[in-house]
Amino acid sequence: MNTPRNGVSTADGTSSLADPAVSDATSPAAVGPSLEDESAGPATATAGPPSEDGAGTSGAADSGAASGRPGDGSATTGPAAGGSAGPLPEGAVAPGEPVVVSYVAGFSGPYGSIISEALNGLYAWLDEINGQGGILGRPVVIKEVDHRESAAGGVSACKEVLSNGSHLAFLAIGIDAVITATDCLDRNGFPSLYFASAEPFYRRWRHSYSVTANAEDVGRALASFVEHRLDGRRHPVGVIVLNGLQTKATADAFVDDAAAHGLDVVGIESVEFNQTSFVPELQRLREAGAEIVTMFVTAEVLGILRDARAMRYQPEFTGMGYTFDFLAAAARDLMSGVSGVRIYATIDSPAFPEFTRLADKHGRRKRAFDGDHFFTYGYGLVIGRVLEASAPYTRASLFAGIESIENYDNQVDAPITWGPGDYIGTSAVFPVVCCRPDWAWKSLGPAAEQFG
Repeated sequence: MNTPRNGVSTADGTSSLADPAVSDATSPAAVGPSLEDESAGPATATAGPPSEDGAGTSGAADSGAASGRPGDGSATTGPAAGGSAGPLPEGAVAPGEPVVVSYVAGFSGPYGSIISEALNGLYAWLDEINGQGGILGRPVVIKEVDHRESAAGGVSACKEVLSNGSHLAFLAIGIDAVITATDCLDRNGFPSLYFASAEPFYRRWRHSYSVTANAEDVGRALASFVEHRLDGRRHPVGVIVLNGLQTKATADAFVDDAAAHGLDVVGIESVEFNQTSFVPELQRLREAGAEIVTMFVTAEVLGILRDARAMRYQPEFTGMGYTFDFLAAAARDLMSGVSGVRIYATIDSPAFPEFTRLADKHGRRKRAFDGDHFFTYGYGLVIGRVLEASAPYTRASLFAGIESIENYDNQVDAPITWGPGDYIGTSAVFPVVCCRPDWAWKSLGPAAEQFG
């Protein structure tokens, strides 16, 4: 009997879970009344900013997709659903009409400019797909929706998705806002692909599917990485964690799993967004004897490495959250030799040449940040694979199409499998070290859940 990765197997093979409590930010009262029965209504959508050569894609959004889960009799998947023989179910998208995907991210959050810049990868994919006539004869329209990188902004973004004519939502990289937005969409039965989440949230979701490893899986994988790749059993370990829901969940999973990997965690230090000095935290870890320091941070890595150098404290630095090429380029020699794990491949991937070909073809190439654009190009490939499997784009056919995808490997993301009762696409991460001569992260091997 197969047990879903986020479920508990019952006698009949279905998934049965208690519904855990959620925070006030994602309670029914916080997300407002259900919008499930509201019509999304017609709208005009632009597929994103024009490319450097002036290309762009736009179209009119069709009415909102009909609600329902697979098994209501209206689901059809695969290329056969793209034809025009026979009447289409209510809410379906006919060939020639656009399929609308909301791309939800923190466009006005602290990393807004970087997020917008990195979308060149997604739009390189989109330009190519629409230049070929779309998917199954339907052009794809991307609507950018801002979750403002806040819990309340996530709920507002959810309501926008539910009313802007979208058929599918993709919730990109983010922190707490991704959780509140996904939780709201899930409560309304809206098909969504999301970047990553943390317990207990993804345990309760039944309409949302992870594209990358969730927080706890990353923490457990990192514990294995430290043991086997950094000889962690022989070196005391310190932890620096950003005070955020997902980063804390990852760090907690790492610490909880540390003993099983023979790791001696001698200190845990919490840091805050926009913190300017990290000397006190580093001093305490040095006094505790930490020879390996695991960091669960993002841009804070720049200040941590700067202050460690000034203090002449030279532990082995590793971790997650900061392994983006734009941060390596900003840190330069400070980042040299730092290792970690991340949820997408480096530019050493066999898929990278095709990405650069399409990015150059459509005027989307920004060589200084190729690796981060490669990341969102992978998002486009995932969206495309889902849409190929999900015509005619009712809610029922989207759920059935998503759950038909098995071992999908685009060589950008870790291989993805979904299925009935299995909403977690992957638990694997990529091991990396800084850096190549162009200050892009370098691969240490294929994606894995555990490292031997």
